[in-house]
Amino acid sequence: MKDADFFMRLVEGSHDTRIFDCKAGMRVRNPIRDDLLVITADPPLPIGPEDATEATAILATRYRGATLFPPRVWPIDVYVISVHAGVELSPHRVLQPTEYVLAMWGVLFPTFEQAALSIEMG
Repeated sequence: MKDADFFMRLVEGSHDTRIFDCKAGMRVRNPIRDDLLVITADPPLPIGPEDATEATAILATRYRGATLFPPRVWPIDVYVISVHAGVELSPHRVLQPTEYVLAMWGVLFPTFEQAALSIEMG
């Protein structure tokens, strides 16, 4: 992906060792959090039903104090969230828990090289 904002590798819940180029999109919210980030990933993430891939996902930080707005400390552990088909993503509406599912966990890195090194180190 040209001009990726950051890079992600999937952990815990995936055996996929690819590095995903991520482009940050809009900020969205659910009833509990207002700091969810819509991203576009290349290649598409293996987070859909029955191992389908999706280019769009939502990220949420896993640990208190971590933030995506803007990212300050790297790497960042995130929840990778899959949105059900047909759900409108908008910064002006609240996503309901029935509209998405936690797909897996990931780790964000500011550079491709750091993401690749984290895979080599295990």
